[in-house]
Amino acid sequence: KSFRLDLEYKIGNHTVRAGLDDNKLSSLNAGDFRAGGGIYTYRFTPTPNTPISIGGIRKAVASGGGLGTQGYYGSASIFNSVTNAYSDQSAQYVEDRWQITKDLLLTAGLRNEQFTNKNGDQVAFMEMKNQIAPRFSASWDVNGDASFKVFGSAGRYHVQIPTHLAVRGASRSLNTIQYFTYTGVDANGAPIGRVDLTPAYSANNEYYQPKDAKTLSAIDLKPTYQDELTIGFEKAFSPSLNFGVKGTYRTLVTTIDDFCDWRPIDAWAARNNVDTSNYGGFGCANFNPGEANAFWIDFAGNKTYSKVELSKEDLGFPDAKRVYAAVDVFAEHPMRNGWYGKVNYTWSRNRGNTEGQTLSDVAQTDVAATQTWDHPELMVGAYGDLPNHREHQIKAFGFYELTPQWSIGGNALIASGRPKNCIGNDETVDPDVSYGSAYRTCGGVAMPRGTAGRLPWDTRLDMNVVFKPQQVKGLALKVDVFNVFDSQTTQTIDEVYNSAGSVSSTYGRTISYTAPRSIRLSAEYNHKF
Repeated sequence: KSFRLDLEYKIGNHTVRAGLDDNKLSSLNAGDFRAGGGIYTYRFTPTPNTPISIGGIRKAVASGGGLGTQGYYGSASIFNSVTNAYSDQSAQYVEDRWQITKDLLLTAGLRNEQFTNKNGDQVAFMEMKNQIAPRFSASWDVNGDASFKVFGSAGRYHVQIPTHLAVRGASRSLNTIQYFTYTGVDANGAPIGRVDLTPAYSANNEYYQPKDAKTLSAIDLKPTYQDELTIGFEKAFSPSLNFGVKGTYRTLVTTIDDFCDWRPIDAWAARNNVDTSNYGGFGCANFNPGEANAFWIDFAGNKTYSKVELSKEDLGFPDAKRVYAAVDVFAEHPMRNGWYGKVNYTWSRNRGNTEGQTLSDVAQTDVAATQTWDHPELMVGAYGDLPNHREHQIKAFGFYELTPQWSIGGNALIASGRPKNCIGNDETVDPDVSYGSAYRTCGGVAMPRGTAGRLPWDTRLDMNVVFKPQQVKGLALKVDVFNVFDSQTTQTIDEVYNSAGSVSSTYGRTISYTAPRSIRLSAEYNHKF
């Protein structure tokens, strides 16, 4: 359900705009589950008598007997996060466009946003108010004839938390893995002669128990937001050439993600002599990474809460960092002498230790609840070139009118490859919190983010032909050919190095290529009444 209101009023050389919007979002049966009840994965270690990290403990595979004595073992993983999720989002804004002179325009605005996220039982677990975002821009027509424009802007931009956060993060979820040895496999892929090596284990305490909404977010949580600064100019050099330059600098100030490390909570309880005999354990809670946070914790198990205040040092995380810097340069031939063309080159750098609300490294789409900040060991070596970093990009667009009825056009892209990573086991990590192949190590060697090489350059060409018959004014028949040369460039790869104690057979495998050549036929009719 949505409601929006916008008002505009002109007084003198000011144009004042104000408005509000209100959205109530519902996601029903959101989440995922594993078909067939779960997944069996069969594994091998060449050293069956040597303890390896499995299911939160270290154990020798041979101890389970059966084929385990030869190094063969398996795991059964069960996952179910299906739930309903709800979010109320609202915002108000005011903006003043001040035409100081005919050549100078200043725009100042202020936006205030609020949101409340609710779990499957419609109980609020995160509420954010007074997200104040000031914004300012200026544009100067230097020569007074639109031939040379200088512009700039500065602003703050908040990011709402989508309904998906309630999936796993705030509602019931089941996510366990159990390791076993076996003597054979039946026709359905299930193990025969199964002997469990570990109990069912969930690194995030996800055993389908209800979650206490009061304990799911840090007290006085700050919103996710970033600040952005732009400056540039555009110049009409001649009737046949325009060019310009724009610089962009964008920096993350605060972010929200989930934190799943029980150790600082337990350490606080020990320091303060808290009785934890009825404590069900810490699962995960939303927090501001790289800062001090406070949480409500029900140690007694009876809805009696203790305020657990943890410093940045207690939590052990570095500052959340993400900086995007870019310079865009373009040259444009305006529509003249029957053709139009524009070429844009972008140099950019996107570096930090957090990509945003998702985690492309391991294709994790648990929005604002990725494993990025679950415990400090995951952040060792996490700073570097982020997944969408492409240092060089060239984009070109244009069309040529062959006749008044026929025209041809095209789009071209040349972009440097994205960074590659090697994400593996780290045997120095406490087995009680280890996520297995999730750390910035590769075969025991430190491999910081983005240092495993680069994917190939991406080159694509799309073309089109448009026919506008004179007999039917307003009709356009169009043929688009995407990826004309059918380039098959690797776009993403499997960056997970280990599978349990062994090198994964799928490490480095291409997950996705450029979309293959395709053709689209379309018809468009425009008529002015």
